[in-house]
Amino acid sequence: MKRNGLALLVLAQVWAGGSCTNNPYVIGEVCPIVDASADPRCATSNAGTTLAVDFGTSGTSQPGALVLASGEVVEPTWRLFGQGASATGWTADRGGSLTSTGVAVANDAAPFSDATRAAVLAATPTYVAGDATTGAVGADDFALEVVLRAAAGTTVLDKRAGATGWALRETTAGVLTLELDDGASPVVTVSSEALTTNAWYHCLFWVSHGVSARVDCDGSAGTPVTMPALGALDSATKIAAGGGTPVEIAEVALFSVKAGHLGDPSTWLGVGGRRFAKLTGTDPKIAGGSATPAPGIRGSEAYLDLQSVGGSRALFLVGADWPRVACRVDAKGARVCGYLSEPARTRLAPADPRAWVANELTLAEGGPAFPDPLVRFETLVPSATNAAHTLSFTGMLGAARQIFSFFVNASGAASARLEASAGGAGTAVFDVVAGTVVTPPTAVGAAGSSATIEAWGGGTFRCSYVFTAAAAPATYALRLVDATGNDTFAGAGAGTIAVAGLQVDVGLAYAGSLLGVSPLGKVQPSDRLTFLAEGNLPTGASTSVSVSVLLPTGVRLTDQAMVNINNGGTFEDQVQLFVRGDTGRAGFWGLSTMGTHWTFDAPATSPVTDGARHTVVGSWNASLARLAIDTTSTTQAQMMAGAPPIPLDQIDVGFSEASSGALEGLVGSLAIGAM
Repeated sequence: MKRNGLALLVLAQVWAGGSCTNNPYVIGEVCPIVDASADPRCATSNAGTTLAVDFGTSGTSQPGALVLASGEVVEPTWRLFGQGASATGWTADRGGSLTSTGVAVANDAAPFSDATRAAVLAATPTYVAGDATTGAVGADDFALEVVLRAAAGTTVLDKRAGATGWALRETTAGVLTLELDDGASPVVTVSSEALTTNAWYHCLFWVSHGVSARVDCDGSAGTPVTMPALGALDSATKIAAGGGTPVEIAEVALFSVKAGHLGDPSTWLGVGGRRFAKLTGTDPKIAGGSATPAPGIRGSEAYLDLQSVGGSRALFLVGADWPRVACRVDAKGARVCGYLSEPARTRLAPADPRAWVANELTLAEGGPAFPDPLVRFETLVPSATNAAHTLSFTGMLGAARQIFSFFVNASGAASARLEASAGGAGTAVFDVVAGTVVTPPTAVGAAGSSATIEAWGGGTFRCSYVFTAAAAPATYALRLVDATGNDTFAGAGAGTIAVAGLQVDVGLAYAGSLLGVSPLGKVQPSDRLTFLAEGNLPTGASTSVSVSVLLPTGVRLTDQAMVNINNGGTFEDQVQLFVRGDTGRAGFWGLSTMGTHWTFDAPATSPVTDGARHTVVGSWNASLARLAIDTTSTTQAQMMAGAPPIPLDQIDVGFSEASSGALEGLVGSLAIGAM
C-alpha cells in the first residue's frame, strides 16, 4: 500500500529496544511517542492517528500518578506492589515498608500481562509498619486505591488505635468498607456494593473532608456518603496488613492532597475510570476523543487466563466490567496478549463434579492444583465392582452444535485414558497423560462431531467433545478405562484421574472460557468494549483501521467481528473487519442506508484462522477500499461512487451489536486514523 507523509498504516507498530519501526506489518504496540522532540523517529508514524490501543499490556505498573480533573498530578505518599512482598517483609514502592510478623507467606500470580504479582495475606496480621507515619493521612483529603481479591470477613489494612484512625475491611456480607474515625465524630463508613468472593477488583476510595466520600469499583460509581467535618485521622498505631480470611493484594496506593483539592465528586469517576482502563489494558496510547471505554463492559464476573511461553496457563476470576486481557502462545511459539470478547453464555451444566451423578465412583478431594487455585480437582475413584464407572449429567440443552468440555489431570500416572460421550455422537477416548485424542466420536450420523485436547501445563489438559445435539434430552458422561482399554472393570485402590470445570457451550466453534457464573441457568453477559467515535475517528473521507488478532485454527459457525464501527449499533450504517463463518477468511464491508459501499474477502492464500497472529488493515476513501492481511492486500472500487460518507459514531471491539457474533480469539491492538 502506498504511504504518504502521514504514514498511517503503521497502526500496529512496535516499540521495542527504545526505538520504533515504520514497518506497517509488524504486530505489537503502537509507537507511543507523539512529541517529535522526544523521539523524531516516532513523530511521522503517529501523525494523523486518532485512536491507538495496545491491549497486550495490563498491570499495576500502568496507572502511575493520580491525575485529577484539575490537571494536578498527585504522586502516591505510600504505595505497595504485590511483587514487593516476601517472607521477611513487604518493600514499598513509595513510603514506608512493612515487616513480616512471622507468617510464612510471599506473593502469587495476578491477572495481568506484565510482571504484577500479589501479596498473600494470611488469616492473622501478616505485615506491620515500622512506624506510625506509614499510611498516615492526618486531616488531608485523600484517595486510597486497592487491587485485590478477597473473601468475606477480611481485614485488608488496619491503622486504628481504639477509636481513632482508619481501616479497610471486607465485611461478612462481602462489602468492601473504609472506616474513618477521628475519635470525636461518629464513625464514617464508605462502602462498596457486595463483591464476588475471590474475584479480582480495582477499588478507588475518595475522601473529601466535609464534602463527600465514595468508592468506585471496576469503573462503576459507588454510593456517595455525605462527610462531616472530620478532624485528623491520626493514630499512634502502626498500620498492619491482613487478618480474618486470607486476601491477595496486587497494589495499595495512598494519594494525599490538601483539603478541597480532590475536585468535585462529579469528576471522580472519570479519573478513576481512566486508571481502571490503564490497569486492565484498555487505555488508548493515543485518543483524539474520549479515552475511556464506554461503561457496562460485562455485567458479571468472568474468568480470564494467562499463558507464558513454556509455562502453565493460569485462570483468574475477575469482577463485573473488568475487561479481559488474556495471553496465549500462538502456533509459532510467540506469546500474544490481547482483549477477549465472548457472547452471552448460560451455565447449562454444573461445573462441580460432585453435582453430577456418580455411578460406581466416589469422588475424593485433593490431588493436583487447578489453574485457579481456589477451584479444586475431584479425583474419580472406581469401586471394586466389575461395572462401568461413570460420571454423568442429563439435560436438554438445545438442538444445536454443542461443546462438552472438562479439565483433567492424571496426577502423575504413567498412563491413563478417559472416555467421554454425549447424545448419540458416540464415544471419544482421551489419553490424559500423553495429551492426545485416541479415538474421536465415530457414531453413525455424528456429522460434525470431533474431539480435542489442549495442554494447560503441570499435567492438566482441557478436553472438548463437539457434537450436534438433537431436540431431546442428552446424557453427558465421563467413564474411566482400565489399563487394557476396557470401560467395565473392577477398581482397586485410589484413583488417579481428577476432573473439574465441567461445562457445556451451545452455538460456539470452540469451548468458551471457563464460566465465572455458578448456579444452573445463570447467564454470564457478553463482553462489550466500546469507544465513542467522536474525535477517535477521522472526519475526512480517507480512513484506515488496523487490528492485530490471534484466532484459533478452523472456521467459525457465524461471521465474527474483529472491529465494527457503526451508527448507534445499527446494521444499516457500519464498517466492519470480520472473520467469515463459512470460510474462515477475513472480510471487509462498508454499508449505509443507501446500500453497500463495498464488500469483499481476503484471498484464501492470506489466512487469519491458523492459530498465528496477524495484522488486518481495512482502509477506504471516496473511490477505493483496501483489505490487507500482513503483506498481502486486495482492493475493490467503491460500489456507490459519489455517495455521502457512512455515518459512524461508535467503535466496537471484538463484537458487533447487529451484524456479527463475538470474536473467538484475541484482539491484540487497534489503531484508527486518516490514510
